[in-house]
Amino acid sequence: MDTKPVKRPKGVWIVTIWMFLFAGLLPIAAALFMYFGPPEEERIMSASGLAVSLSIALAMIVSAVCAWLGHGWARFALIALAVIHYGLIAHNLYSMGQSGAVPESKMMFVWTRMARSLITMTVVVLYLLLNRNAKDFFRDYRRVA
Repeated sequence: MDTKPVKRPKGVWIVTIWMFLFAGLLPIAAALFMYFGPPEEERIMSASGLAVSLSIALAMIVSAVCAWLGHGWARFALIALAVIHYGLIAHNLYSMGQSGAVPESKMMFVWTRMARSLITMTVVVLYLLLNRNAKDFFRDYRRVA
């Protein structure tokens, strides 16, 4: 039986920190600003939208921390939440682009942001699912150095 500690791969560091910050903390700050920032009659986000945004972002934070610690279940939770988070961003941007709410001169921003969301989602999912170092790390999390 091998009792040598398993080192956390650099990719796990990058993915978990990225998801913690940009799919966890930043969306919480943005949702709170959109709900509490404007006067009540001009709110950008509804109370139900705030609840959904906060629950996804808080779940992302918990999953990112637990994945950083090496828990296998958190790896799959992080994958599912990344698909939900970035999929919703891409869907919202696509809907906004198709609705005509964005002037034609600004449409390139919408499409590039949508593409970046889909690329980020794909990179995170493929890394956590297919990378051999990540698989070994999550399999042997009880021996993390």
